[in-house]
Order: sequence, then structure tokens, then C-alpha cells
Amino acid sequence: MLSIIAHDLTTPFNSILGFTEFFSQSFNEMDDKDKIRVASDIHESAKRVYSLLDNLLNWAKSQTNRIIFNPVTFDLEPVVNETLSVFYDRLEKKSISFKMKTSGTIRATADIDMIKSNSTAFIQFTFNK
Repeated sequence: MLSIIAHDLTTPFNSILGFTEFFSQSFNEMDDKDKIRVASDIHESAKRVYSLLDNLLNWAKSQTNRIIFNPVTFDLEPVVNETLSVFYDRLEKKSISFKMKTSGTIRATADIDMIKSNSTAFIQFTFNK
């Protein structure tokens, strides 16, 4: 399990390292538009790492019965998109695209944190098969 987690953290951290190295070496030659684009890419990679770590923490809590079940009614599409955003780099590298199309709002009643952490764990397991 630890090797899967380490592998899943490697991709977004490599993105951050690559972007920051490029940014620091090319900063003076870049125009403001390019600086904003690179800073935005770094920010998005950092958000994916944070989301992955947050989901991992919630999953660990659920495994030790330290998480409280808190069901609410919510729109499912943003939760699915947020969960998948952690994996966009890996999807892109494998030339996999994902689009969620619905004919309307999909409402669900569940614990959002449990949905996110279990979905992330399932997707990680699927990618690493």
C-alpha cells in the first residue's frame, strides 16, 4: 500500500519540481503572460497533491474508525471531477481522456469525505493493476 501511495505522489511532485525548475531558470526571459501560466500550472499541481494527501488522510481515518459518518445531499458531478483531477497528469501521460456528461444534476446523499477517499483509493488501485 505504501508503494502505491508513494508512486501516486511522485507524479504531481515531479510536475511541481519541473515547473519550478523551469520557472526559476527562465523567469527573466518570460513575459508576464507566460509567468502567470507557469505559476497557474504549479498551483494546479500543488492542489492535486494536497487533494491526494487529504483523501489519503480521510481514508486512513476511515480504516481506524476515527471518521464520523456525516451524510449530506450534494451534486455528484463536482465531487467526481474533483476526485479525478488528482489523476489528470497520469491520465494525460497514458493518453486517456475523461469527460462526465449528464443530462442534468445528479443528486446523492452520502458522506462526501468518504466518497472522495474511497473513490481515490479505488482509482489508485485500478491504475496500479
